[in-house]
Amino acid sequence: MEYLTIPELIRIHERMIEEMGGEPGIIMRGNLEFLSSIMDDRFIIEIDLILLTSKVMSWIIKGHPFVDGNKRTGFEAGDALLRKNALMIVCSPEEGLDLTLAIAKDEMSESEIVQWLKAHTKTYK
Repeated sequence: MEYLTIPELIRIHERMIEEMGGEPGIIMRGNLEFLSSIMDDRFIIEIDLILLTSKVMSWIIKGHPFVDGNKRTGFEAGDALLRKNALMIVCSPEEGLDLTLAIAKDEMSESEIVQWLKAHTKTYK
């Protein structure tokens, strides 16, 4: 399994800010470091990719490591993680927005996020 690095997460955030506006910057680097550690195979023996994707999305969306754009970055980071592993999220912009808002408002459990991702993921390559 391929993982995302902190520099990759930062680049995703910078791209979101460039494309859609907002305030750049990191306010909680420790949150990014924790997220990176859970993706490091030295710390996890085996984890389902979809479950890991839900954790990445939730941790960024709710953990607010960035000054602005955490929901956009969380969604894009989840998609980037899947793409590194030959999968991708397939949904309308509205469905993606609904998912990120539900995560941000704590309206979805981890298992519900996993089910949403399974229903909206397809092979990329």
